[in-house]
Amino acid sequence: MSATTKFESVWDALIDDPEDLKKKSDYLILIQARLHGMSGSMSDKAKSIELPVEQVRGLMNGRIQNYSLNELVSIARKAGVTTKL
Repeated sequence: MSATTKFESVWDALIDDPEDLKKKSDYLILIQARLHGMSGSMSDKAKSIELPVEQVRGLMNGRIQNYSLNELVSIARKAGVTTKL
């Protein structure tokens, strides 16, 4: 890669499989939006999507590296996110 290499997106420049990270990022954003829209405490939100509070906190803090794409899809379903990415 030279200093003048151009990429379509920052993801393409940073990782070998940018499509997977793009999808993970999209799902994380949707999950975060859903969680922000829920009323109640972090504990209440965790209970409603059947996850430990620590995991919900990790999602809210953007710790994408802690989750596979399949895990994020599953969490999105539990949170009531319906989309096809």
